[in-house]
Formats: sequence, structure tokens, C-alpha cells
Amino acid sequence: ELGLQWGAWALLGGVALAGVALAFTLPAPAQATLAQRAPLWAVFRPLLPLWLMVVCRHIVFMSFSTYLTFLLMRRGLSFEQASGIGLFVFMLGTAFGSLTGGPLSDRFGRRAMIVASFLGVVPLLWLFLNTQGAPSLVWLALSGVVLVSNNPVIVAYAQERVPGHAATASAVAMGLGWLGGAACVIAVGLLADRIGVEAALGFVIWSPLLAAALAWRVVDRGS
Repeated sequence: ELGLQWGAWALLGGVALAGVALAFTLPAPAQATLAQRAPLWAVFRPLLPLWLMVVCRHIVFMSFSTYLTFLLMRRGLSFEQASGIGLFVFMLGTAFGSLTGGPLSDRFGRRAMIVASFLGVVPLLWLFLNTQGAPSLVWLALSGVVLVSNNPVIVAYAQERVPGHAATASAVAMGLGWLGGAACVIAVGLLADRIGVEAALGFVIWSPLLAAALAWRVVDRGS
């Protein structure tokens, strides 16, 4: 209701929470011993399959985050409705999904949880792209839940793969995963210019199948 010019003020809450976390909740960083240090490639090599899984996930996440507004505007929503309602529904789903992965992994095992999340998000996104109105937003929200639910499980598993390099594992699984996904979003935009945004997103939704195959091969069954 206040207009887009007031959007920047919403950042103040995040800045305030970051200050609180920095001042009161973050533990002092542990100092790695010389024995724990290893060449970068020796750390990255066991994380490569996990990084590819994260890239596949972020291709979907970032493509929908970037082009969802354009898709919903083509369906008849205004810019404010498409960017407000559409992105809110999707991001709300991803926020909830980040809280569900850990408990599900503890109950069913990490490999089953990761594989199921990558396989499950494909039909949900397909249903979103092939429905209209309120039902499509329901599928969009559920897609966000399932898509991001594997994030904490993958990060924890990455840290286990390289003991003594937890920070590096997190950086590879999260930071470099975002970088790879962002680079692919450019290609998705070029594809959307040629075949349309809905068709381009319809092509993107199949990338989690590759991630599911990788997870089945490299992730152990443990919780």
C-alpha cells in the first residue's frame, strides 16, 4: 500500500537481526590446526557431486525467483500482484521447507530425504505451470517447500565429507552453488527470449532429476 519506494525500509529488520546475531549468538571461530589444512582441490573433490546437486536446485530456485513475476504478469496479474503475491507464496514455501529437511532426514535417512525432495519437486512445478488461479499458487508454495527442504541436509553432509573444513564445505555447498545457479539463470533468460518464459521454466524444472540421480549414487543412507 505504501508503494515500492518504501521497500528498502524492509531491509532494516534484517540488518537489526544480523547485528543481534553478531553480538550475542555467534560463537568464536575455531582455529584450524596445520594438520587439518589441505589443498583446496583435495577439499573440493569429494564435494563436487554435492555442489552439482546444489547447482541443479539453484537453477530452479533462481530461475523461478527471477522470472516468476513475468510469468504471472502474462497470466493477467499486475506487476504489484505478480511480484508481491507470487514471490511471497514461493518464498514462504522455501522458508518453511528449510525447517523440514532436518527432521525428515533424521527419520528416513539423508539419501531418501534428498532423493525424494528432488524427485517430488518436478511434478509440483509441472502442476504449477499447467494450472491457473489459486490452485497454481498452492502448487507453487508446495514446490518451494520441497525444493529447499534438502538444503540443510546437503550442507550437513558436505561438512561430514571433509572433516576439519566445515566452513569450506559450507562455502562450496552454498556459496558456489548459488554462483553456478546464477550463471545458468542467464542462459534461461536467453532461452525465454526465444521460446517464452513459461516454456523456458518448463525446461528448467527437469534439472532436479539429475540431482536425484547424483544423490542416489553418492549420498549414504545414514541419518
